[in-house]
Amino acid sequence: PKATLRVKASDFKFAPAAFAMKAGEATLIQFENDGAAEHDFVVKTPDGKADWIHLHADVNEAVAATFRIDERGKYR
Repeated sequence: PKATLRVKASDFKFAPAAFAMKAGEATLIQFENDGAAEHDFVVKTPDGKADWIHLHADVNEAVAATFRIDERGKYR
């Protein structure tokens, strides 16, 4: 991957709250859960019907995977 994004989850908060990825560029997403419950990090497809990115981390777990978003735009 050409870029790395670090996302940290705690109870009721994700940091950073917003982020950017470059369309067409592979990005390693490192997801760390410091919360008291398991958390998911999800980015929906443009139509909102499916998950484009989905990472799951149990309490005190860190996971990572590489993703690429091909279409420019804003995603939830």
